[in-house]
Amino acid sequence: MRELAGKLVDFCEWTLAVADKIVMANPEYIEIILNKDLYYHRSYHMGMMSADGHEIRRITRA
Repeated sequence: MRELAGKLVDFCEWTLAVADKIVMANPEYIEIILNKDLYYHRSYHMGMMSADGHEIRRITRA
C-alpha cells in the first residue's frame, strides 16, 4: 500500500507540473478556462453521501 501511495504522489506531482508548464503558462488556455460563454455552471452546494447512497449532510452557500 505504501509503495502504491508513493507512486500516486509522484504521479500527482508530475500531473501538476505538466498542468503548470503547459496549461497555466499558455494565455490562450487561460482565456478558454475563464470564458464563461463556452461552458459555465454555477453551483453553491455540496453534500456528503453514505456508502449506501443516502445523503448525510448538505452544505449550501447562501
